[in-house]
Amino acid sequence: LGAGDKAYGGFSKVTFAGTDEVALRDTGSIETGGGNLEFDTPRVLVGSGALQTIASSAKVTITGTDSGVVTDAPEIGGSLTVTAASVDFAENALLQASAGGVLLEALSGDVHLGSNARIYAAGYAQDFFDVTRIASGGDVRLVSDTGDIAASANSRIDVSSPEGYLGYAGSIHLIAANGGVLTNGSAFNMDVIAGSQTGDSGGRLAIDTRTLGTTELSVPTLFSDTVDIHVRNGDLELASDIRAGLVSLTAARGELSIAHTIDASGAKGGSISLFGGRG
Repeated sequence: LGAGDKAYGGFSKVTFAGTDEVALRDTGSIETGGGNLEFDTPRVLVGSGALQTIASSAKVTITGTDSGVVTDAPEIGGSLTVTAASVDFAENALLQASAGGVLLEALSGDVHLGSNARIYAAGYAQDFFDVTRIASGGDVRLVSDTGDIAASANSRIDVSSPEGYLGYAGSIHLIAANGGVLTNGSAFNMDVIAGSQTGDSGGRLAIDTRTLGTTELSVPTLFSDTVDIHVRNGDLELASDIRAGLVSLTAARGELSIAHTIDASGAKGGSISLFGGRG
């Protein structure tokens, strides 16, 4: 799917199917009005430098297969924005936007990541003669305006550094200010966003939600640049150490408990902000 604006009207459902992949390239958009939109393919690929937007007042679904794998091709830096009533990454769905940007926004329903659903926006390293060019991990934003962000325990959002070049992780934003950030209707499993490189760092994490489905908070060590957690209802208890340059923890209407170390030290110094509505 390439350059230009594409609009489909009068259909209850529009499906793009690909045996190996559906690739989004160049600058363009897709609108389906009140019709559902589905991508049925092992891999949805956001190509190099692509700037694509998808809009529907109904549901957008990505349906994958267990044969979907991440490509090693130098397809980097593209971005995809999806805005729909609800967004569903079904079982085995794979969206690849290496070192790129992904925004998924549900206007009236949930953003759902099914079993083994994957959003891959990890960094990329490419050799040019005796120089290695490193593209940091990308930026993934999931937004549910009125509902939940619901992620299966074995789904993954990956903004890790390129393999072999730790410290270049990207950023993840999970925004469900009127709902929850949940796994199977209960406590959010942080493994979903923990990355794929052991010992990785440099990442940025922002979560703004009514609830994480639990009062306990353990932040993956991947996020060593920024950790910004805002829970609007209920208590919040730090259940693991955090080491990051910028740390902000908020329990807006509850009690914030700190029983572990928050380390924001570094060559430039850092910032720690803590707020509990009830102490």
